[in-house]
Amino acid sequence: MTGLLKLLDLINMDVVYPASILFMPYLTFIFCAEQVNPFFRPNTPSRMLRLQFGKRMAFTMFLATVITNILLQLADTGPVVAFSVGGAFFVVVGLYLSIRRLILLKTLA
Repeated sequence: MTGLLKLLDLINMDVVYPASILFMPYLTFIFCAEQVNPFFRPNTPSRMLRLQFGKRMAFTMFLATVITNILLQLADTGPVVAFSVGGAFFVVVGLYLSIRRLILLKTLA
């Protein structure tokens, strides 16, 4: 366990936080769209809806990480406050997009 703590001490968090701006939205896209390539256009309508949902959720995660990084770097707030605000933004907008998607899928069925 002490080896992990030493590794965390060596990692510069000033580099990790900005790198999360690209990494976290991509992981969100992979999870929501269920595909790896965001530039590939699927042929079936159901996969197209999933691709659009994945892109919207990835953009929401991008905005949440930008908000978190702005609060951490420029506003000098604590990490708990910054991650709470960014996480709350992602949850609220993500729930809104998920409910909209469920309503759309219900009308199509």
